[in-house]
Amino acid sequence: MIMLKISKRALLVYMLSVPASFSFADTIKARELEGDWWTSGQIPVSEEVALYNLTVGENMEATYESVNGKIQLKCNYKPSNTQESVFVFYCYYDEKHLITLSLSGWSSERGKVLYGYEYWVGWPVEGSIYGGVPVSFSSINP
Repeated sequence: MIMLKISKRALLVYMLSVPASFSFADTIKARELEGDWWTSGQIPVSEEVALYNLTVGENMEATYESVNGKIQLKCNYKPSNTQESVFVFYCYYDEKHLITLSLSGWSSERGKVLYGYEYWVGWPVEGSIYGGVPVSFSSINP
């Protein structure tokens, strides 16, 4: 096994030589959520689990619609007092709370991504969580 001994100076020169066009991802802020988010398909789920797309409006109200268009939920955003990079949406069918989304994400030159968890709410006791799945979305807005 060959061990390379790299000086701090050589490492610094290498790091500074990375092209200026290379950028790192930034954490998404609430103001960047507006727009359409399509399920990215990056997280495998069983066939029984409906996939949804998320549309966030200017006022942070959202629609969570199944990919097949059969189910549409209205979602309310609940801002956090302690986390500026975690976004929680409570989603309702009629007046019944069915899903809570807890999301975070990042943006880069290549686009924006949201990831998190979809909690299934309301059975056997109103308001209780009985399951859920991980979710991920890609922004379809420039």
